[in-house]
Formats: sequence, structure tokens, C-alpha cells
Amino acid sequence: MGSGAPAQDTTICLFAKPPVAGIAKTRLAPALGAAGAAELAFALLQDTWAAVAGCAWARGVVATPAPERWDVDLAGRPEVWAQGEGDLGARMERVARRALTESRRVLLVGADSPGIPAGALTDARRRLGAADAVLCPTPDGGFWALGLRRCPEGALAEVEWSAATTLRATEARLQRLELRVDRGVAWLDVDVPADLALAAAAIARGDALAPATRAALERGRARGSPSP
Repeated sequence: MGSGAPAQDTTICLFAKPPVAGIAKTRLAPALGAAGAAELAFALLQDTWAAVAGCAWARGVVATPAPERWDVDLAGRPEVWAQGEGDLGARMERVARRALTESRRVLLVGADSPGIPAGALTDARRRLGAADAVLCPTPDGGFWALGLRRCPEGALAEVEWSAATTLRATEARLQRLELRVDRGVAWLDVDVPADLALAAAAIARGDALAPATRAALERGRARGSPSP
């Protein structure tokens, strides 16, 4: 390794479903249609992956529940891992423990947070210098990223996912297992139709650099999908 090359001491695992109609972003289908939801899912994936791939200190991989359906051309052709069985907590634990056999730190990132603020992932990595875990909040009470230095068995068990209490419940669960927990940069994620307006506003203000998502939202408006 050259003297100026940063060490890749962290694995960033991007959690993503294949951007296929009927599989990806099904909660957006009432607003966008199944095909439109899949198109937006691909755009979100592209923009989020761009943020991951821009971290020279990390190795980026994709973790998907359906590796047999994964046929997505992302820059750098990242390695694809299977999430395996179980609820989201079980799948996150499985992927995190695999990553921690190869890296000092792992960041688990959802593939629906376009325009991640510059430095947000670096900030999470920095916080893991002192903390065992870092949670990056979203407006709906969840989190868009979870960083870990260690992942004990059951670290993410007994958590209700996709709820207004998910962030607090995850934090409390990790603290009960005596992990030191910090919070990182808050950002948005796009799960339900109401989130479309938040994403569109952030892009319009210039807070989110998300060219693929911007283009997908504009195409949706041109087709007459409900305006976000």
C-alpha cells in the first residue's frame, strides 16, 4: 500500500432489495405504481451507493435478501452478500458479524437515504473510535445507519422495526448489553409516500446531492404521479 493510501479498516454494508417491481419499495407503490417505485428504488440505490463508494477508508459491499435476483450495475461492481433468514434485526446481526471478522468496524446503511451529507459516514466511523455503536437518526424515529465495533449475539433482538420507537428501542437494547452507544448525523430515508416530499425539498434546497433521485422524481411528475 502506498504511503498516501488510506487504510480500509471499515466495511460499509449497504442493505438493499433488488430494484424490481413488486419487491422494492412496495410502500411507495400506491403513490408511484409498482414500476415507478422500483425505478425510484434504483435511483435511491445509485445515490446512496455513490456516498458509500466515496469513502476511501472503507470497503463497500451490498447485503441483499435476494442475491439470486441481484443484477444491478453499480460502480466498482461491489461484492454481494446474502442477508439470510429472520427479521431485520437477525439479518443485520448476521451481516455485521461477518463484516467484523474482516474489519475493525462495520457500518450498516439503508439504501434509501439519498444525498447523505458530506462527512456523515466519516463522522460515524470517527465516533466508533470511542463508542461500541453509533446510531444515525431519521425523522420517523428510526435510523439510516448503524455502526458497530462489536456485535454480541442478540444485539438487535426484541426490537420493533419500522416504528416510531425503533431508534430508542435499539439504543436501549445495545445499552442493556453494555455497549457504549453514540448518535451520529441525522438524515432522511424514503419509505412511504410522505417521505417523497422531504426528499424533494432537501434536493431542491441543495441539502442533498442526489442526481439519480432528482431525475426519478422529475420523471414521476412528468408521468403524472402524485407530486411530492
